[in-house]
This record gives sequence, structure tokens and C-alpha cells, in this order.
Amino acid sequence: MTYVDSDGVLADFDSFIASKDPTAVGVGNKITRIMYEYADELYLNFNQMPGSEYLFEQIRNNKDWFVLTAVSKVERLMRVCSEEDAIACIAKFKENKYKWFERHGIDRTKVIIVDSADDKVSYCKSENDILYDNFEKNINLWNAAGGKGILVQRKTEWNK
Repeated sequence: MTYVDSDGVLADFDSFIASKDPTAVGVGNKITRIMYEYADELYLNFNQMPGSEYLFEQIRNNKDWFVLTAVSKVERLMRVCSEEDAIACIAKFKENKYKWFERHGIDRTKVIIVDSADDKVSYCKSENDILYDNFEKNINLWNAAGGKGILVQRKTEWNK
């Protein structure tokens, strides 16, 4: 199977965050605050990452290609809100991701949402399993589990 991360690979998370607060990109607590404050539109209104159309085509057209993405942990959101609000936000985030992919021609059955980026590695079952991700930690975990992780750099152009 081939899995493709969403945020930073297919969907432009950083640009959305920067549009709300240019000083927040890469700053965990500021990002968490923005995620909470803009929960209704988070993920739903992201731009497609430049150069990602090849990956979209593969996911749309190949039965063994999937999106494998995570949402924030409840504990992270609880830094800025109650547990009840955090749980509600995460449900909204998941639904918004599904809707975003549907608008881009990818059925929700092709979108796997896990609770944490660390949970992605549970999908690595063999050396033939591939993960495209923009975080080196996720790639390292995937490779350690026996799969092939491919580190995606921002604005990568794909060769067909």
C-alpha cells in the first residue's frame, strides 16, 4: 500500500495558519490556539499544496493508494480549551478533512484519519508499504517498521 500524508504534503496547513497569524507558523502553542479559534474552518479551507496534483491523481486512480493523516490530540487542544471543547473540535477537524478531500475528488473511504502522527506507523505491514510525509520523525518510524518512507519537502514537484 502507498499512503500520503495530508498537511504539508497535499493540503497547505502552514499558509492557513499564517493567514490568521503570521507569527504562529512553527510555534506550537500559537498554532493550537488558532486551531481552536478557527475550528469551524480548519482543514476545510486549506489550499492544495503546489506540485501535489500527481499525488492526488495516484490516490484517485489507484486502489492501493490512500491518504493517511492525523488530527490533534485531545491533550494538545486542552492547553487552550476544556476537554469537552477539545473533543468537539477534533470531531469537526475530522469531518472538515473528509469534506476537503471530497471537494478534491477523493472519496472518504480513501482517507484514513488517525488520532496522532505516531499512529501512522501501525499501517506499515511490509517492506512494500510506502509513506509520503513531510515530517522526518514519521519517516524514521515508518522505515524502522520495515516500510519505505519518503520525506516530502515543501513545494516539491513530482516526477511522473
